[in-house]
Amino acid sequence: LLPAAQFLDRPVHDRVGPLHVLAVMGDAPGAGRELALIQAAVGASRVDVIAGADANPTRILTLSAHYDALHFTVHAIADDRDPLASHLRLAPETQRHGFVDPTDIARARWHTPLVVLSACETLEGPVYKGEGMMGLARAFLETGAGTVVATAWPVGSASADLMGEFYRRLTSGSTPAAALRTSQLALRRSPATSHPFFWAGFAAISGKERATP
Repeated sequence: LLPAAQFLDRPVHDRVGPLHVLAVMGDAPGAGRELALIQAAVGASRVDVIAGADANPTRILTLSAHYDALHFTVHAIADDRDPLASHLRLAPETQRHGFVDPTDIARARWHTPLVVLSACETLEGPVYKGEGMMGLARAFLETGAGTVVATAWPVGSASADLMGEFYRRLTSGSTPAAALRTSQLALRRSPATSHPFFWAGFAAISGKERATP
């Protein structure tokens, strides 16, 4: 998906890998299983995990290491009136709440090839004429992320299956968009996960759409 015309001429990372993933895990449903499936797909030694009280805004926003992918399995809130009020919910701290909003994301300047927002409604936000939809996914793109995988509606523990398939295909050399599509088709073919709730809510957006070779 292309978020707005301003991204037409921006270069984009076609492929991500070999993967070094930073996984930020909150108390979202199925977070533990999702992490286990990502580790199985990528290799546990290539997944750095921040969870529990350590998964707080200060720790996340001050990371200096360069990762191929940032993966958030957390709660999120989308505000369809004020895009700056949308936020990821991390662990609270003594000096501040546990929210990470678009202003925080802009300050972090994460130039990461891939950001995965496995949380509720991370694509959502108000639409401004000439600018497109403003929200958490857009904030990551504007701060330098190559591709953002985000959600159009609430997700639950079943997203773990999709994420496991997604990372397995990424490690095989697929682009994020192609990996997501084939993973969604795999879940659609399975009777247990064929309902669109399990797979259709995720989308890959980037600064410039490019066909897969």
